[in-house]
Amino acid sequence: MREGGDWLEAARARGGSRYDMVWAHPVYPTWEYEMVVPAGRWLVRPESDGLERADPREVEVDLRPGDYERVDFVVDGGHGRGGGRRTRVRVEDVQRDRVREATVEAWPAHPDVREDGPIAAAKTGWSDAILRGLGDEEYLFVAGKRGYVEAGKVAKAPVPGEKNGGVRLRLGRGAVVHAVARGADEKAVAGVEVVLERQDDFVSLLADREIADWVVRPTGATDKSGHLWMRGIYPGLYRLTGAHRRSGEAMFFAEFRDKGESRWEREFEKEYRGDEEDELEIRLVPAGVLRARLHCSDGSELAPEADLAIHDGLQTHDPGKAWNEAVYKAEAYVLEGQRRDTFHVGPLDPGAYR
Repeated sequence: MREGGDWLEAARARGGSRYDMVWAHPVYPTWEYEMVVPAGRWLVRPESDGLERADPREVEVDLRPGDYERVDFVVDGGHGRGGGRRTRVRVEDVQRDRVREATVEAWPAHPDVREDGPIAAAKTGWSDAILRGLGDEEYLFVAGKRGYVEAGKVAKAPVPGEKNGGVRLRLGRGAVVHAVARGADEKAVAGVEVVLERQDDFVSLLADREIADWVVRPTGATDKSGHLWMRGIYPGLYRLTGAHRRSGEAMFFAEFRDKGESRWEREFEKEYRGDEEDELEIRLVPAGVLRARLHCSDGSELAPEADLAIHDGLQTHDPGKAWNEAVYKAEAYVLEGQRRDTFHVGPLDPGAYR
């Protein structure tokens, strides 16, 4: 971004925008790229590790609301590190159906040389993913998508034109969590947020942040019918928690039980081993809410974010350990309200807090 339009400038004046660069993904199978950006003056250029020449090198465009601008570039060079061949990667589910919008990455085969990230990456569209810039050696090919268990294998990049040339990866089904939330009147409750936090040290092979975050912390919310489906849960040990915030300021803890059981738990430990289906029931328990408004002593406007730490009010704390000993903490909490000066924290157990 060279210069923001009215919307961006107003947001920046309030400290609420860090919008300065947009990366585009290709629209398959045309290899056109499309970006939707706020109005303003933008500099557009193609970039790639293997790019040798682009004509033009860059183009400046001035966009107003509703404008559609087309820019054409003629480029030479590979699309990965050092040029190389095109490698086709097919991604399937357990029924061998093609999976669209899956992330595919190629890494060095040896684990000791993976610090620099993937050598090539692409997404599947209506057809297979195309990785460019690979040589004759072996690579670790990995594929994943939210809602599936990732797959990977070490293989040589196939020679173009060979019969059955290409890499085939099959994503796992994973565990399925189905939960139903009902109120005291047995009516469905929408918007109950459910979180599974992984309790072991498993790390995704993929560099894609959306998938990596899903692996360690799958999240979801019940729909209007009170149902929640979370699919593609990786094998492992998890802690299940949840909460609900109604319109206004009321907050609730979510309590869980296995379908048909009698005991309710606020924190539920779950271990998934494969592609099992877990049936859960959810009820809501009223919780405390802490709401406060911040003011600057000199009357100036606040920054839009704050670090919050809430402590047990009946215990003393070492100031040097105050952050680590907090019962609730949030970094870069986005303040609420029209003036961005309010925090609204919960659900909390009844009690005294500082």
